[in-house]
Order: sequence, then structure tokens, then C-alpha cells
Amino acid sequence: MVLVHIFVVEVTAEGTGTQIPQGWKGWRLDLLSWGIVWVTCFFVASGALSRKTGNVPLVGFWRKRLLRVLVPYYVFVAILVPIEIFLWKAVPDGVCGDFSTKKILTWVMPLHEDCLGLAQGPLWFLQVFLPVALLSPLLARLYDSRFRWAIPVGTLFILGFFDFLWYSERLDQVIEIGADSFDPVVGFLFSFHVQLYWTLVFYFGFFYADGYVQRLGKKLLPLGLGFAALTFVMVRFGVWGGNVFGYTWEGGNQFPPTMAWMSGSFSAWFLIVWARDPIVNWSMRKRVAPVVDWLANRSLTLLIWHMIGYTMVYWVVRFSGLLPNFQDLPTFLERVLWLVLTLPVIVFLVNLFYPLEKTSWFDVKKEKKQEIPVSETPRPASSS
Repeated sequence: MVLVHIFVVEVTAEGTGTQIPQGWKGWRLDLLSWGIVWVTCFFVASGALSRKTGNVPLVGFWRKRLLRVLVPYYVFVAILVPIEIFLWKAVPDGVCGDFSTKKILTWVMPLHEDCLGLAQGPLWFLQVFLPVALLSPLLARLYDSRFRWAIPVGTLFILGFFDFLWYSERLDQVIEIGADSFDPVVGFLFSFHVQLYWTLVFYFGFFYADGYVQRLGKKLLPLGLGFAALTFVMVRFGVWGGNVFGYTWEGGNQFPPTMAWMSGSFSAWFLIVWARDPIVNWSMRKRVAPVVDWLANRSLTLLIWHMIGYTMVYWVVRFSGLLPNFQDLPTFLERVLWLVLTLPVIVFLVNLFYPLEKTSWFDVKKEKKQEIPVSETPRPASSS
């Protein structure tokens, strides 16, 4: 996540937003980037860990989940809002735009729109994940009902129909990027499409928890390679853009998730499950395990704050007058320099705000007694 958001995402010279370099070094980067459609694996793993939530009291579960996620986010907002107001007033060239009601509203929901747009991008994740997580007890009950298989089959049919809509001539005319108005019906379909897809991926985690995917055994590798080949054909010869990330109408596949994104995600999922044992064994090595544990235990803080590290470095470089020197470097060296300067800042921010994830506000003291560090977790048999 950090590597993609900092090394690939590029701050424009005007500081007005972010760009995913399109076709950087030709289509090879686009093809390579399909190998990191890892968000699907995170949602599947979250679903697997939520497999037993069907027996949990709903209201208590919602309270715990909301506090667990939103308190760290609102601390983030409380700190960032005064800074953003200062930047809107202090930067004379209009980099930060107008102090609009729209931007104020984004501070209320987990989609913070900051001056550069850097913090905004990754927080789509919270906005989508939180409703799915709150639905997990109901999804678990559906999974244990007679509709276990009807849910994914019906949802895939709907998602396929939506994908057809996004590429239909009628909807393309309605969207018209850059238009002054946005059709509310299209906006609803877009949001519903995104939420439905990630809910389905989360739901697939239940099948993973019950061993359905693992039982494919030797079929996992050909399935993963087969979906990878299908994805390549779709993005090179079909109507789908070659870029994994970004909006459908800008040539991306992530928002809303296209059939090409789904195919690439299935490929990544099958290949990672196929390689699960060596990955886990590597992660438990003496020098690797502490790093893995650090990342895993601080994932929420890392998600919320990592692009602020990039933002801080950007403003220091900008105000010091060094920004033109950065931009004169070859593209690869410039990206490496941003990454090297930003990583220490991210580590500092994560260590500073991590205690918010473990505070007693979340009623996790009893759970702490039962926690087992990742590096000490007993490994299940490879056939499980």
C-alpha cells in the first residue's frame, strides 16, 4: 500500500491533486500492476476472520466496530482540519482551492479531502470497508442458510450487468467527465456497484475460512495463471483499460470494479493461496516476523496516516524551494527520493498515533489476554 501510494502516485507541480502515471514505460507497468491487486486478499481475509460473527449480538458488535475504526479517524480529522484551514489561507497561488462546504462534509465521513488530495485517496477504503464490516453478522447468517451459494451467484450476475452498463453508450453520455452536473442516478449506481463488489469479496472469505479454496490444491496455480491470462486479454484487446487503478471512465478499472478488475483479483487471490505456506514460513523468520507484526498490529493507523507523511514531505520540499530540483530528476530517481524521505516520517506518525488503536475506549482489554503474536501463531496444516 505504501509503495503504491507513494512510489506510483505522483504529486503534480501545482500541488492540485494526484496522478497515476498512465502508460509509464508503456503497457509493461500496467500489466505488472495487475500483480498487486491485493486489496481483494485483504477483504477475503477480513471475511474469513469474521466467519463466526453470525452468533454475535448485532448492536454490541456495531458499537465495538464503529468505535474501533471511527475514533482514530476523527482524531486524524481533528488534527488535520486546522492545518488544512491554515494552508487554504497561507498558500497564495490557490493551490488548495476554495474553502467549500463539500470539503467540510468530507471531514465528517472517512473520505477526508485535503489540500493536495493525497489523504483523500486511500480513505475510500474505510468508507467501503466499514459498512461491510457492520454487515458481517448478517452476511454470516445468510452464509449459514440455504442461500449460501445463491448470494455469490446472484451478486456476480448483477455485477456483470453493471459492468455492461458502465461501458454502454447511454451511460457514457450521462457521465461526461468535466460536466458541471452529475446524474444522481448514476452516482447511486456507482456507489452501489462499489459496495456490492467489496461485500461479495468479503463474503468469499467465509468460503476461505471453511477451506473451500484450499481444497482446490494443485488446481490453484492453473486457476491463478488462467485468470491472469484472461485479464491480459481483457485489458489488451477488450474495452477495459490497461490500468488497474483509477476510474472506469479514465481508463482505470478500480472505481467501479470492472470485470477485468474482478478477473485480476481472482488471479491474485488464487496465486497467493497457492503460495500461502512459503509466504507464511518466510514471514515467521526471526528477522522478518517483528516487521510483519509491527505492520499487522498498526494497519489501521498506517492506512489513515501514511499519505500525511507524504504530504508533510511535499510541503517541506515546496516551501524550501527544492521542488523544481526534485522534478528535474529522472522519474525513477524522483520516486525513490520521495519514498526514502517519506518512510521515516510515516514510521514516526504511526508510532505516535498507534495507541489510539489499543485504548480502553474500544473495550479490548479482555481480548488482549487472549492475543497471540502473529509470529507465534501455530501454523495450521497445509491441507487445512
